[in-house]
Amino acid sequence: MTKDELREYLRECRNRFAEEEGAIAAQHLSELVIHAGIIPDNSIIAGYYPTKGEVDALPIMHHYLAQGYRCCLPFTCFGTRILQFREFLPSSNLAPDAQQILAPLTSVEITPSVILTPMVGFDSKGYRLGQGGGHYDSTIDYLRTNHHQILAIGLAFDCQEVDDLPLEIHDHPMDHIVTPTRILSFH
Repeated sequence: MTKDELREYLRECRNRFAEEEGAIAAQHLSELVIHAGIIPDNSIIAGYYPTKGEVDALPIMHHYLAQGYRCCLPFTCFGTRILQFREFLPSSNLAPDAQQILAPLTSVEITPSVILTPMVGFDSKGYRLGQGGGHYDSTIDYLRTNHHQILAIGLAFDCQEVDDLPLEIHDHPMDHIVTPTRILSFH
């Protein structure tokens, strides 16, 4: 199976699961992240606005906002794979970015220390399969190359796991992958 065929197959599995059990599973995943203590104190947390059956990261962000953490959402610009991160508050005005994903319009740009990433698929070695645009891989690589310590946490449903993903030179493993039933750590 090619990478594109695998991506399409996993999207279908994820979307089917999200329709049937996604809300309850995402709640379990959020509780696991919050109670496991994998997000360090005083982190700046980048989440994402969920689309297309993705695990909803917003409950995690709302929890940490209530605890005094700063949170942000990615903002995609035309012509670059590097994501900008704009501060997110429950009162933030959101509008579609270049990828038609909701993001803060006029907010302060900040650099996160934790990035919650959506995934189409993942493997037991910590690698993720994304939507195919390379935005998260490029952004994490860029931030780490520029001396930022980034904790990358992938969020997925268990049905998105595969034995092996076809890897490319720009692919980097996550630090953690969290599903509704477990946390996989790769340090």
